Amino acid sequence: MYSKAMAMVLMTALTLASCRRAAQPDVDLSGIDLEVRIERFDQSLLALPAASPDSLARAYEALRPVYGNLIDLFANRIIRIGPPHHPGFGAMLQRFLVDTMIADLNGRVQRTFAHAEGIERQLTDAFRRARVYFPTRPTPRVFGMLSGFNLSVGIDSAALCIGLDRYLGAECEYYTMLGIPRYMQAKMTPEHIVPDAVRAWVVGEFPFVDSVDNFAARMMWEGAVMLAVRRLLPRVPEEVVFGFTEEQMRFCRSNEERMWTTLVEQKLLFSTNALEINKYIGEAPFTTGFTQESPGRATVWLAYRIAESYMRQRGGSTLAELMMTTDYVAILNGARYRP
Repeated sequence: MYSKAMAMVLMTALTLASCRRAAQPDVDLSGIDLEVRIERFDQSLLALPAASPDSLARAYEALRPVYGNLIDLFANRIIRIGPPHHPGFGAMLQRFLVDTMIADLNGRVQRTFAHAEGIERQLTDAFRRARVYFPTRPTPRVFGMLSGFNLSVGIDSAALCIGLDRYLGAECEYYTMLGIPRYMQAKMTPEHIVPDAVRAWVVGEFPFVDSVDNFAARMMWEGAVMLAVRRLLPRVPEEVVFGFTEEQMRFCRSNEERMWTTLVEQKLLFSTNALEINKYIGEAPFTTGFTQESPGRATVWLAYRIAESYMRQRGGSTLAELMMTTDYVAILNGARYRP
């Protein structure tokens, strides 16, 4: 009887701990008047008349009053065909638009994202929370585009750009043809658009600025970024936010202490070796140094857990104060982390 009672208490405690981990703080959004819409630059671009290169170039330039500097950004940095004022620009743009693969991609993008209201609702909720947590930070305009596989998400000034052709689903055969690794293809789905877009915005607003670029600083900046993303997307599953599978998420939760012990025992925290840092923090099929069952960037999830501990230790601190911290090692030291 005693052992059964103890087992029940233990099970209850584990269940409550699991619930506490899953729950994310939220804020009152009732007074925030904000709506995010995805402006479909892809549709405007494909609707341009293409009678001749010169008329196409003029029609493209006529989009400037609507899309502003995106006109230059798209041409120069996304599809990389040069500035719109260049004499040969119309011919280069025409070649892009009539390409067989681009035409096929456009059809797939229009079918996959014919109804983007769900994505817009998630972005609206995220940026309403951003208005509460970071009231001085502007909300970007959000643009959907056909990037020729050149862009997933990107932030530039007040524009958040989403390459919709990079989110057609893991089964899209073009991704394999392009040599994109399978572990990356798994994250090229519509459900990953919002977490990727929100992370890009957070990184753009709070870039890495520590004067010391070592393992601990880089890790804790990444952890703080992901804590902010989680706060802005409290209803999105944790594994989706981090780009993990459910199995990989379970691995992290079950091996949190072991992963931390590895970092400490290997004396990695103050390493300045860029290759070593990237091995643990960069994109990869798994985190070298742990096991092949681990996800890539498992160390970033660990840093996120440390950032959570830091915020609990400093009960009066705000998310904005955390993100404005540039001594990232101080987050690690102040967390009193015990996995």
